[in-house]
Amino acid sequence: MTTTPTPQEWNARYRTLPQNIRDVLMDAENPLAERVAIICAHSGLDESTCDGIIRLTAYLLMGFIKPNEYVGAIMEKTDLPREKAALIAQDINRDIFNSLKEDLKSVHGVAEKHAAPVDAMILPPLPGKTATLETPKMEENILEQKLGGAFRMKSDAVEYKGTALPAPAVVTPSTPPAPAAPTSPDAYRELPN
Repeated sequence: MTTTPTPQEWNARYRTLPQNIRDVLMDAENPLAERVAIICAHSGLDESTCDGIIRLTAYLLMGFIKPNEYVGAIMEKTDLPREKAALIAQDINRDIFNSLKEDLKSVHGVAEKHAAPVDAMILPPLPGKTATLETPKMEENILEQKLGGAFRMKSDAVEYKGTALPAPAVVTPSTPPAPAAPTSPDAYRELPN
């Protein structure tokens, strides 16, 4: 599935990359290899497996691997099960690829109006399952997104019509009844002297 590019192919492709991707590949302060190694360490992978994932991540950034082949390439190169490879790809997508979405679209030649979300390109659905991704609304508060409006406050700017509950009944307070006089001696009270 994946072939190792020659140094000539690597150099030719590198010269055509968008500047943001070049910066990620050659960042001295926060190297790509170190960022991927941290993700691999969190997943409990050994160093040789991590090296393979680092190389595949660089191949994807440079356009040698298509995004929809990434999980399969990880599985092939590292012999990891699909679920674990998909989880690692999700973490790499979140930490590295998401900031480069537009640049990756240009590298991989994805048309703008028919572009699939980067998540869908990197993580194809399991066989026999339909992939449905919802794009979160970024205009709303993150707490509002998570709770689905459970604690939404009414605003004067919005007109609310009708309610699901009837109007509360108005209860008028009444005076409590006076305690009745004791009819028999109380065993727990002291008698006056």
